[in-house]
Amino acid sequence: MKLVFNETFDVTITHPVTGDDLINDDGEKLIITVYSSQSDVYKKAKSRAMDKTLQRQGKQTNSNKITAEAADMLVSCVQKLSGFDGDIDFDQTAPKITMDTLKSVIMDVEWLKDQIDIAIGNLALFQLPNSPKQKKS
Repeated sequence: MKLVFNETFDVTITHPVTGDDLINDDGEKLIITVYSSQSDVYKKAKSRAMDKTLQRQGKQTNSNKITAEAADMLVSCVQKLSGFDGDIDFDQTAPKITMDTLKSVIMDVEWLKDQIDIAIGNLALFQLPNSPKQKKS
C-alpha cells in the first residue's frame, strides 16, 4: 500500500488562545501555505539544517543561532502567504509580514512558529482524499 500526499497545505492561522481564525482588515483569513515533511523542499531544508549543525560541531554557539537556523528551515518550507497584505498585530507589534520578514516574525512570535511547525509535520493534513486511511484499533 502506498500513501500519496499533497505537496502543500494551506494553514489557516488561528488565535493562540481562542482558536478563532485570524483575519485581516479586509476580512480575509491569514493563510500560510506550507510544504509537507514528505516533500523534496522539506527534505532539502532539513539536509541544509543538518549540514549547518555538523559544520558547527566544536564551535561555540548559542540559543539565538540555533533558533535562527530552525526559523530558516521553517521559512524554507513556506510556499506562500495569503491575507498578510497589511500590518498584522501580533504581540502588540505590527510587522509587515512578507516572505522576507517571516523569519524574524517566526522568531518573535512563538505561537505562530508552532502552528507552522505542527502543520508541516502532520501528514494527515497532506493526505490525498483517495489515499488509503489508516485502520483504527
